[in-house]
Parts: sequence; C-alpha cells; structure tokens
Amino acid sequence: MTDRESLWQKLEEKVAVLDDAEILDALKIRDRYEPEAVKIYVNEAVKRRLIHSEQDLFSSEFACKPRRSSPFPIPENSNIQRRIIRSFSRTLIIVGLIPILMGIRQISEHQLISSIVMMAVGIVWIASSLMIFIRQHRTFWIPMLILALAACVFAGRLLILNSYSKPMDYAVFIIFFGIVFYALFYLRKLLHTFNP
Repeated sequence: MTDRESLWQKLEEKVAVLDDAEILDALKIRDRYEPEAVKIYVNEAVKRRLIHSEQDLFSSEFACKPRRSSPFPIPENSNIQRRIIRSFSRTLIIVGLIPILMGIRQISEHQLISSIVMMAVGIVWIASSLMIFIRQHRTFWIPMLILALAACVFAGRLLILNSYSKPMDYAVFIIFFGIVFYALFYLRKLLHTFNP
C-alpha cells in the first residue's frame, strides 16, 4: 500500500466518525479538497442518506462558498478557531515577560518606580492574555491594546531620544510592534467571530 492509499484510508476512517453536520459542511467547501477526498465525503454522505447522489451537490444548498482573501483569515470550524485563539494567547503571554524582565533589570539599576511600572504592565498583559486563553472573550483584549499602544509610544520615544540608535534598531522596533499589533487585531477578529 502506497503512502497516498494509506492517507485516503485514514481519511475514510476519520470521515466515518464525523457527525452529519460536519460532512455536510465539508461538502459545501469541497472545492478546497482534492478530488479523492471529495469522493470519500460524497460516499459517506450517500451511505448515510444525507444526499442521494453526487448530482445533489449541484443544488444551491451545496454551492461552494467563495473564498475571500483577508489578512485575518477566519476558519469556519470553531475548534480550529479556539486553537488559534489559544495559540495567539500563549504567544502574547510570552511577550508579557519582556516588560517584567526589563523591570527586574531596572531594579538592579536602582530605578524603582519605572521598575514597578514595567512589572505591573507585564503582569496586566499576562493576566489579560491568560484570561483570553481560558475564556476566549474579547473584553480582555482592550487592556492589551492600550498597553501595546503605550509600550509602542514609550519604546519609540526611547529609540528617538537615544543618540546611539542605528537603522537596525528602528527595523527591529517596527517589526516587533508590527507583529504584536497584527497578532492583537487578528485575535480581536477571531474573538469577535468565535462562537463556542
């Protein structure tokens, strides 16, 4: 048995345990699958009497949904949405460690007030990310946006006032905050459309 035959056999086993709604949803987006996979879904749908034959796929009920190009693609499956939300949240938790570590470093430099502020920002950021991770609710996104904007202004100001800043410093600043804001706005879009 070749690898491809093994792949299709595994898919048949996987499709056999899906519920009817999942099979019908897959048939509505069948243009995204290889013909062999579509055939497996069609055979299972016929076997369960969800459709009479492959001809039923030409009805308006099974018209393929057009794909939209977007910088924030939203998967239709809520389990996949939940996984992406949790993945972004974990990544943003790690980003929250940056101000905490900078605050710890500033304690050693005897800058107590800025150290406390940075550590507080990191803790609020991590707490918000953790709440999004646990609850998948968008109310915790707003404090993160406010903190990201404040951090961007603060870091940008430090960069501009530092006479030793090089073009690479500006590039790192732009790339880092570009990724953070992209992640935040993608997370917002996911949280807005997420329906558990």
